[in-house]
Amino acid sequence: MSKASGFLDDHPLEWPCPECGRTVKTTVGDGRRNRSIRCPGGHFIEVEGSSLDKATREAEQALDKIMRRFN
Repeated sequence: MSKASGFLDDHPLEWPCPECGRTVKTTVGDGRRNRSIRCPGGHFIEVEGSSLDKATREAEQALDKIMRRFN
């Protein structure tokens, strides 16, 4: 398992709701696990969790490589 695994899960994510434009706030970890997120206006936004999970794992692997240089 990667040392950086889960490192980015608490990082906040924000984007405008495509329906009403209100700011949707969540975390990387929630985005990785959920298929939909509810905006403050009540709209459900489908999240491509598998794509976010893959990109996050790649970033964590890159962080591992950097961290190994300092060990």
